[in-house]
Amino acid sequence: PSGVSQTVRHEGMAMLAEGVAPALIENAARFAGMPVGPLAVTDEVSLELPMKIIRQSEEEMGSNYQRPCGYDVLDRMLSAGRAGRKTGKGFYEYPEDDAKRLSPDLAQLFPRMPVQPDADEIKQRLLYIQALETARCLEEGVLTDPADGDLGSVYGWNFPTYTGGTLSLVDTVGTAKFVSECDRMAQLY
Repeated sequence: PSGVSQTVRHEGMAMLAEGVAPALIENAARFAGMPVGPLAVTDEVSLELPMKIIRQSEEEMGSNYQRPCGYDVLDRMLSAGRAGRKTGKGFYEYPEDDAKRLSPDLAQLFPRMPVQPDADEIKQRLLYIQALETARCLEEGVLTDPADGDLGSVYGWNFPTYTGGTLSLVDTVGTAKFVSECDRMAQLY
């Protein structure tokens, strides 16, 4: 489901708002086995698309809609004229004759915490938020078979293959430990 792939992008943006260094977010995602980080993916699809989805959801659902955790970052970035790769600047800058690079402007827009979290914590947040959302899809009947969640996560949005997929990750960790870790992170973040 596309909502699950959006979840990791919003989690990356939430980390940025918390003061996590953008390079740490992006590198931890790659170390976790993702082909690119959540900020890079957001730049590629544009920051306008997730904002359009939010606006449409608000219109359709009214007060029943809860904005995703990355909303404030999207709003601030778009207000700063940073809509993503198609405009030449988003979380990254895209010089014509050089490789893309994280924008130095992010430090002013989103001040960094003096002490950065451990990369393993960032990896776990990025992996677990996707697994949690997939479990919700199974619980709500959007998915009818856990194997579909695993296949969709690996082939649909490049969830790290070594995990076997989002729901296999939960099985590997163990449901009780997974839930405990999700509760711990919910309290912290």
